[in-house]
Parts: sequence; structure tokens; C-alpha cells
Amino acid sequence: MKTIMHLLSISLLKSYINESERKSGWQDKIIYQLLTNLATNKIWKYGRVGFFSHDSFKIQNGLLWSQRENCYVGYLDFKNEMQEFQMFAIQCQQELESTPIESNFTYNFMSNKQEFELATQVHQIVWHSTTHNFAFPISYYGINNITAHNLNTLIFSLAAKLECIGIHTIGSVCDGAEENRTHIKSFNCKFLHPVYNSYELLANYKTINPITGEDWFFINDPTHVFKKLRNNLSKSHIDEKNAREIMFNGKEISWKHIKGVYEYTNQHATAKATKLTK
Repeated sequence: MKTIMHLLSISLLKSYINESERKSGWQDKIIYQLLTNLATNKIWKYGRVGFFSHDSFKIQNGLLWSQRENCYVGYLDFKNEMQEFQMFAIQCQQELESTPIESNFTYNFMSNKQEFELATQVHQIVWHSTTHNFAFPISYYGINNITAHNLNTLIFSLAAKLECIGIHTIGSVCDGAEENRTHIKSFNCKFLHPVYNSYELLANYKTINPITGEDWFFINDPTHVFKKLRNNLSKSHIDEKNAREIMFNGKEISWKHIKGVYEYTNQHATAKATKLTK
């Protein structure tokens, strides 16, 4: 059998090596490490106001997430050992199925089922300062999928822990994954905030922080926003079965406009949009 490796995500390895336990979820040691790093970087007052970024990462092929040991487990070389690898995977699964649920609540936090499975993704939460170039990984979780309810509970419970040590969180940044969209839309309901001005809650880009009572802002990752805009624009009016319509100030923005500019550029030497390519 070749060498077995145990590794966390790259960003966590950089920040946690020799500092934190190889363990998913919240760790009390994070408080000391975060405060120490803030002080070392001379970040005070408004510098300790920030936001979360969170995202899920697929576990690479050939790697398993061991819920019992809370780490990736995999082989460095699979050439002649697929049978041994499969036996090892079965062994991990049997160990997980025999693990008492009560003593592993943290591991099962992201699943509605009362059984343990090998995770296919890792969901990571990072805290960023709004005024400084400072980011610190708060926690990560092995998951198969994550519901809006789990995400809501997770984010605001972490915000509450940071609030207790004087670190304020005012929002979160995420991509356009379905669970993130559902998570944001789940706060766009009048009955959730009956004591606040309902007109201020019609926009689903913010809600009320249940910890502080102040505004909490949801921000889509700009990279994914532009990617989504590009995809929708490329599909606008090019296929009757899959047509997209993008409107801005009552006027349509269509792929045919981009195509028209490109064709005009090819036909006229004085065209300005020289960076358009096929």
C-alpha cells in the first residue's frame, strides 16, 4: 500500500498549521488566533467590522472525507491499488455507521438524516475586514448538500460568536449557487420581521441581523455575477427554445447587438470596438 495522506483545504493549511486541531466546525482556539492576528496587523475599531464570504468546494476525485477523523483521506498513487482503496472506503463507511449519533452532533449538523455519510464537498466560511486587506478562515464543514435553513443557522451562529469578542459582521458574500439564492430569498418574507418597516424588507439584498438588530447585507460575488450576465446575454434571442431577455431602463440588451457591432467592426476600418473577437 502506498503512503496515505491526510490534508485540509489549502487556505486552512496556510492559516492553521500547528495552530488548530485537524477538525471541522467551530474551534475555541479560533478566537485567540483571530484576535492575535488582528492585533499583529494593528487592526482596531472600524477595522474589526467585516463580512463573511462562504463557498462550497468539491472534494477531489480519489479523496474521501472521514467524518470520524474530520479530514480528507486519500492515496497518493492509485495505479495498482484500486481494490485496496475500495476496501478502505468500505471500512470508513462501516466505522461511520457504527459511530454514536449523540457524540457526533457536529459532524451531522449539515444533514437532516440521522446517519453519517462520506462528504462530497467542503463548505468554508472566511471573515474579511471591510477597511483592511485582512481575511481569516473561521470554520469549514464536510457536507453533501446544504439547505437554506442550515446555512442561515450556521452564518448567524458564527456571527454571534464573533460579536461576543468585539468583532462585528454586517453581511455575507457568496456565489449564485441554488442553495445561496434560496438562503437569501428566505429572508424576503414579511412575516419574518413583523416589527420592522415592511417597505424596507422588499429588497432581498438585506435583512435584519438577529444578533444586533442592524442591517445585514447579502452581496453576490462580482465574478459570478458577470459570469451569469455573460451566459444570459449569450443566450438572448439566439434560440427560440432558450431565449433570455435582459432589460435596462426599459430597453432591451441582446446578443444580437454585440454581434452587430462585431460585424460592423469587420466591415469598417474606422470601427472603434477593435477588441471584439469571434
